[in-house]
Amino acid sequence: MIGSVKVGVVGVGNNTSALVQGIDLHRRTGSLIGVRHPEVAGLGVGDVEVVAAFATSPVRVGRDLHEAIFLPPNNFPRLGADLAPSGVLVQRGLVDSAEVQRVADALAGAEVLLFSAPSGRPATARAYAEAALLAGVGFVNTTSDPIARDPARRTSATWWSSRTRSTGPS
Repeated sequence: MIGSVKVGVVGVGNNTSALVQGIDLHRRTGSLIGVRHPEVAGLGVGDVEVVAAFATSPVRVGRDLHEAIFLPPNNFPRLGADLAPSGVLVQRGLVDSAEVQRVADALAGAEVLLFSAPSGRPATARAYAEAALLAGVGFVNTTSDPIARDPARRTSATWWSSRTRSTGPS
């Protein structure tokens, strides 16, 4: 069985707020409300650990992730108890491809990068995919930007394949 997965998140908006709060709610109560698949390939809801976060909003950068997810204009409802500080400071995100190496370096310790920034910026999505490739982490795009069709940046399948091979079947 796979023990946990360390995730970096791009975009500290409502989607990330829902994800982070949902993980916390599950850990505190065991609740699976809103979870369609409570386990995927040996990973459960509580096995996801956010280890890096990136945003372009100056209001969020430099703040603890558990504080930043509640700042306006985010309006995802609070799911219960206040969150203790996560220890993950939101870092300045990319606006173009100029600092791909900085982001790749900041992904040390992560295994997957979850891209959840606003869509409509395919060059930014490609830059984050490139950073994930440089860092050797998987890349999951939750937006409508067509990055998954870019053959030069197909990292997630390689990551998942190597991870499941090294840990055995679940």
